[in-house]
Amino acid sequence: MIQIAELACDSSVVLPLGVLSRRPGGAVTLSGNSFTTSIVDEELQDADVLVVAASAHGLAALGEASHCLIGWDASHRVLGRTAEVPRLDLTGYDPGGLQRVLIRRCGESQLLLETEVSVSLLDRWFRVIWSRVHGDLTARVTHATDGSVRVESDRTADYFSLADGTHVRSEPLRR
Repeated sequence: MIQIAELACDSSVVLPLGVLSRRPGGAVTLSGNSFTTSIVDEELQDADVLVVAASAHGLAALGEASHCLIGWDASHRVLGRTAEVPRLDLTGYDPGGLQRVLIRRCGESQLLLETEVSVSLLDRWFRVIWSRVHGDLTARVTHATDGSVRVESDRTADYFSLADGTHVRSEPLRR
């Protein structure tokens, strides 16, 4: 079973594999049965939410403004940076409200990771299978069925293959 949670600074959440805690300065700690591991994400601001997906076998977490996906798996028992996730670069300027991180289930064992400019597919061990930049701030994942994920924006609906992330087709939207 996969649990999805949001974690604010100075809080903890009980997950199937242990307790995940956040502290100021981007510090993230996972404590489980006979292990404790920590990491500092320099991009994780104290005001940001950390979005987490976890099972008894692994974990993936991404901060509201972070590019670095944090991961943990039962074989290594160490929190680490597992992938760079495409994000909107707001270095030096942030008008507010543009950054977005959503994690949702996709079938029985995969997850879709959605940011303001990209969509990624994670496997059952929370590793990135593929990432695609759509580059449209209005785009949102609306569903994933029949082997594809639908990303809908103001003008079009784009379909990407769940197998490899390739663009399958576009449809104009009539609104």
